Amino acid sequence: MIPRKAEKLSTYDATQDWHYLLAGLVETQKRMRRNCLPHELVHSYFGTRVKHGDAPELATDDLDQTPFRQSLRVFKTFYKINYPLADSCKVLVSMVGFSLEPVMHTLLTLQPDKVILVFSQESAKFDGGVTAADYIKFLIKLYCTSYTPALEEIRLTSTDTAEVFARVHEKINEYSFHCTHGNVAIDVTGGKKSMDASAFLAASLFDNVAIYYVDYEEYDSHGGYPAWGSEFLNLLENPYSIYNVREEQLVKELWEKGNYSAVKKLADSLIKSLTQEKAKKYSLGDKRILFLEIAKAAACYEAWLRFDYEEAGRSMFNVGATHHGQVLEALVRCSNVFVKGQICGQGLACLTYKLATDRYLRGREATHNGESNRAALCFTQAVEVLLKFAYSAERLEELERSRTEVLLNNLFNGHEKKGHKSIFRGERLRKRIKEDVLDQRNDLSHHSCRTQPFNIREIFSRMESAVYDFLNLFAVTYRISSVEIDTFSKQATFLHLDDNLQFTVPNLAEGERTTEA
Repeated sequence: MIPRKAEKLSTYDATQDWHYLLAGLVETQKRMRRNCLPHELVHSYFGTRVKHGDAPELATDDLDQTPFRQSLRVFKTFYKINYPLADSCKVLVSMVGFSLEPVMHTLLTLQPDKVILVFSQESAKFDGGVTAADYIKFLIKLYCTSYTPALEEIRLTSTDTAEVFARVHEKINEYSFHCTHGNVAIDVTGGKKSMDASAFLAASLFDNVAIYYVDYEEYDSHGGYPAWGSEFLNLLENPYSIYNVREEQLVKELWEKGNYSAVKKLADSLIKSLTQEKAKKYSLGDKRILFLEIAKAAACYEAWLRFDYEEAGRSMFNVGATHHGQVLEALVRCSNVFVKGQICGQGLACLTYKLATDRYLRGREATHNGESNRAALCFTQAVEVLLKFAYSAERLEELERSRTEVLLNNLFNGHEKKGHKSIFRGERLRKRIKEDVLDQRNDLSHHSCRTQPFNIREIFSRMESAVYDFLNLFAVTYRISSVEIDTFSKQATFLHLDDNLQFTVPNLAEGERTTEA
């Protein structure tokens, strides 16, 4: 370790004989551990003493030769080598246990404007009447006379994980909101393991907090201690920024609600944070590809919900291309359905059915997601598409100025005496379409004006049922193949995301009904 580390330090600063310094630290450490009592070792390391429990004082004539001063020189230089672009630290939360060495290394290396020291009841004590906080203040003044940070002490009533988490989270939240990345940092080295673990969990919930740990490169297995001079400050990766556990759950929740625009934005941010380099480092290449696929799928479905079928087709994703087949190509051709001069034959009837079915499926999804206005609009549009096609076959010139309800009355039986040919049979279905779809759509647009209580779930159940039965009647009337109907319905249904964010085909059997026409 020593030759390798000394060489790296020398390439950064050749004015210092790092080989000599590191070798001397190792020998000093061995000698002190042989000759000092355990409670005296910390004073020997820092070059201090406490007389009669009064106050700490300097115990050496040459402060620059103390093990801490030399070790700190190595520590600071190594930090500059490893993190040359590190942001300046404004606030440091430091977990303090019985080992003050790593606490002081981090504190005097980062030199934040404010230091928050978190003690347990036991670690708050130090030597006689001198508290650990008093000793830390003394060491700051001793080793860095020009540095005067604001110090705040937190004494935990217990080291219960929940309390440590709450206190640390509260303090970080107080400062991180107004700071950029790295301006707020936490050192999770000094406390007992349960304290440090709780503090790490609390800090990891903040994207802009730097989490540090004082690590070491060499350990004396016989003596059971890290070698002086081998310590270094390690900036820990926040696991949430790598594995995106919270964001992945949010992606699934947003997807289930049909909020594809929000999914697209979130997936794009995940792709940005999980760079190709980071994905390679942590073997997350497949995860990054998955986020790319989800972002593209969300863009496809977002355009599809706007019924911009051409844009949806341009955003088609790999799994979607297999599942949706030729659906979008057919829906793009549906723009020809109501073009004047078109012959309303079998091919256009089938396209009309597909266009209406797409509106019906989007209405079902909107109902599931609690989007009542959108659901009502989609169901109404499905009815209008079917009615307009059937009417245009008979009276193309009157189509543009005919209201939907007029089309409905003219196309169902009971109006032949007025000179209109009845295309569809079923007075009961005509009534259901009028009352459960068209009238309810109008009422829902002004639901705030309704004085009578209403069951929204029951309303949409009847609305969905009426549209479904009208689709079946239209298919029978225009002799549309049941195989083509079944294939299109399956291929036009949006894919789901499972718990692993893999695309799955939903079960359509749950939504099927028998026609009541």
